Formats: sequence, C-alpha cells, structure tokens
Amino acid sequence: MRKTVFLLVIVCLTASYAGATLTSGLVAYWPFDSDPNDYAGTNHGTFVGSPSYVEGRLGQAIALSSDGTLDYVAFDTTSDGLTGAWTAAAWVNVHRQDTGGFLDGYFGDPAEDDCYGLRFSGQFGATSNPGMTDYPTNVNAAWDGTDSQTQAYTPPLDTWMLLVFAGSDTQCELFADGVSQGTVVYAETKGTHGDSDDEEDEPMQFKLTWDRLGDIVKYSGYGDSVVDYDEVAIWDRNLTYEEIQDMWNCGQGTRLLPEMASIPRLPYPVNCAEAVDPAVILTWQAPGLEGELTYDVYMDTSDANSPAPDGQGISATSYTPVSELLPDTTYYWRVDVISLGDGGPTTSRGDVWSFTTLPATANKPNPASDTTNVARNAVLSFSAGLDSEGNPAELHELFCDPNEALVIARDPSVSKGQLTETAFDPDLEWGTQYFWVVDELYDGGAVAPGEVWNFTVANTLLWDPLPGDENDDGLVNFADLAVLAENWLMCSYINDDCP
Repeated sequence: MRKTVFLLVIVCLTASYAGATLTSGLVAYWPFDSDPNDYAGTNHGTFVGSPSYVEGRLGQAIALSSDGTLDYVAFDTTSDGLTGAWTAAAWVNVHRQDTGGFLDGYFGDPAEDDCYGLRFSGQFGATSNPGMTDYPTNVNAAWDGTDSQTQAYTPPLDTWMLLVFAGSDTQCELFADGVSQGTVVYAETKGTHGDSDDEEDEPMQFKLTWDRLGDIVKYSGYGDSVVDYDEVAIWDRNLTYEEIQDMWNCGQGTRLLPEMASIPRLPYPVNCAEAVDPAVILTWQAPGLEGELTYDVYMDTSDANSPAPDGQGISATSYTPVSELLPDTTYYWRVDVISLGDGGPTTSRGDVWSFTTLPATANKPNPASDTTNVARNAVLSFSAGLDSEGNPAELHELFCDPNEALVIARDPSVSKGQLTETAFDPDLEWGTQYFWVVDELYDGGAVAPGEVWNFTVANTLLWDPLPGDENDDGLVNFADLAVLAENWLMCSYINDDCP
C-alpha cells in the first residue's frame, strides 16, 4: 500500500536561537537504527514488552503497541526534566489512535506524584488529538480546537509525521508538516489540583520529562494506541522556525547525526518555499567541519544534477544566481562542500532543495487567508505578480465585500478600483467576514485573475465607538494618546476648533 509522508511538529516557542544548528542544545537523540541507544548523551533505552524494528522514515524505527500487549522504551537514567525553553521531536506513524504516551515521566521523586506527559496519538478525553497532561493539577490539554489559540488537528493514520513539542513555562505550539496548528496557553487551561476540591481552577503547569517512550508512567498500559517511532530527540532550547523547516526538509527528513556535520543546512529560501522573489540571494549554514572550506552551487529547473556547477569555489555561505531567475518557475539547487585538507580536497555532496518564484497572480495576502480576530482598522496588502520578464503588474483591481458570490463574480459593485499601490485601506465592520481578490493587470492588456482570500474582523468587546479609541483599532493605548497630541498641536486656538 502506498503511503504519504507528512511531518508533524509541536513547538512551544519563546525567543529565537540565532546562529544555532540542529545539534546545538541537543540533550538526547534516539534514531532507533538497530538499537535504543542515546547518540547525543548516555540516557540509553531498554525495551519492555515486545517492541520490534520496522522500516522508519529515516532508516529503521521502533514499533510500540498497547493494544493487548504493552510495549515501551524505559530509559536508563531518568531525568528531573526540563523547565524553561525545551523541544521534543519524533517522526511517528500512527496505526491506531487512542490515548497513549509519547514522552512521559516523573519530575523528581515519583513518590511526590509529580509527573507530566506529551501525547500525539490521543489525549485523555480527546482520543484523536495530540495533547499534554499535567497530572498534579489534573489538567489535560489537546489540540482539538476548544482552546482560543488552537486548531483541531487529527494525525492521519498509516502516515509518517514529524512531531516536535517545544515548550516554555507558559505555552506550547504545535506544528504539523511545518504548519502551525495553534498554541496551548497554560493560563487558559485549568483544572482541579489532584483529587482535592479545595484548589479548583488551577492553571496548567508543564515540565518536560522522559522516563518512558510510548507508555504512561502513572497509568501504565492505559489506552490502545499502536505507533511506530523514529528519530526521537530532545533539546534544552526552542527550535527556530527555520530549524523546524530544516527537520521537515519538504518531507524528506533530516538526520541529526552524523551526516549533518558534513553538509550545509538551513537553506534560504527554505526548502519548497513558494512566491520567492526572482532577485533572491541564496544562503545556507556552514557545516561543522574543521579547516578551510569552499562551496560549489548547482542549480537548474530539473534536479540540480547538472555536471557543471553554477558557482564554484565560493568561500562565503551565500550565492547570487548568475542568470536572472524567471517568474513562476521551480528551481532546484544544492551546495557541495569542498574541504581543503592536507590529503587533498574532499567533496561532500549536499541535499537537493527547491523553491518556486513569484507567480503572475497577486500573492502573500495580509491578513493571510482564513485569519480571524483582525483589527477593524486593518489595511489590506499583497505582493504584486510578475510577468514573464519579471516585471510587476501595472495595476491591481481589488474586489472586497462580505458577499463571497459578488467577489467571485468580480461584480462592479464591490470593486475598489484599479490600484497603483499594493495596499488598500477598507472600511470594515466589527465581527464580519470579508472576501477579497486582486486581479493583476499587465501592460498590453493581459489579466491574471487572483485567488479569493478571506478574513474575519474581531467582535467588539465593549461599545462602538469606544471612548478614547482615536485610531479605531478597538484599543485605548499610547497610540491613541499620540493621535490626540497630534490633533491638539494642529488645532487652532484662535478659532476655538480644537478637538
């Protein structure tokens, strides 16, 4: 049976980690290629039950089941866990969705019952959604769409995904195939403290612990999940968005060790990027090799396997394409590393990446399509399309209205005119969904009809108009004070017409 590959990444983001590589801050790494050893530390695993090796996303994987049997990996040296910024990742293939453990363990003394768990195949009360459990506070949170900042996400069956939970002391964000599924905010997720009725509405707390993989320490054997695990890893920091994309690698995956040390990572544009400016400068992160390095860059519109490099002997980690890139075209590129050692130059072949340049249609809408809680004073903006010679559209006809049918039909009644700029300041109403589209008009009469986007304006929480809201954004803050000050400076005291 043919299977599709997806990547699931769950991340709780705080500050970015500039200049990091995927090995920076890596405290544990279990690739599960013929053994359960930790290749980043000494926290090796021990099989409990009857785990078996299966074909993984990258090499081999370990198959664990709590359906009739109880299979899990117990780690040799349990950790007190991580607080502050952290990230946990794994490629997973879910065959049965039910409550089950991803990483689970005690924080300190097990007698204190201070344990926490991450779930991906099913959470208590939500057996098809990823989630997390704070046992002391008796709180279960899941990416099921019930919290204000989460999307409902159900992992597909029989499909490889990459999960990454990256946490902080306040929130946790989930990415699936590099796409955010929303954030669990601990302060908004509350429950009772243990079995006591005296401490209700306790906010969730969470600490990353890993006594076991694939089982729940507090309720061992609970649930009927069947899951394969591959490339399980833990960091003591948050991964950046670019690093998540590098792990996803457009579905190809990225080995953390040891291949990563000899080839470039973190390409810009990120692998499979769309709507890239044809004037882009390609960049990458240097590999962890010692000595003098140079780079050869291969680039074409097929597979980046041309016999001659486009750029050769480059000492910097950037490259400007010699030939002008065409619009609406997919380019493939790779960077080979030449190490100039004492024994002569050696070449390490890089991965093949791709990106697609800007199309002829308008793109990159702001607000992004399907965005909710948009400010009432939002300005619509977009990037212009390019013609076959790379020239931007001369004019942009914009249609916008709550009536989707009128927008799709390009009814003149909802046209906002042929704009010369790539921005438009509309008159919006609270709590209303709007549809909008931009058709690009090129020199010579060619028209590139755009995609219909939508957004929803936030509901007013008080009254409209809000007293003191000088800039009509639904808030009263220093920005309004600045508007008031400007009005007073511009008014005329003689005519007594100050606002």
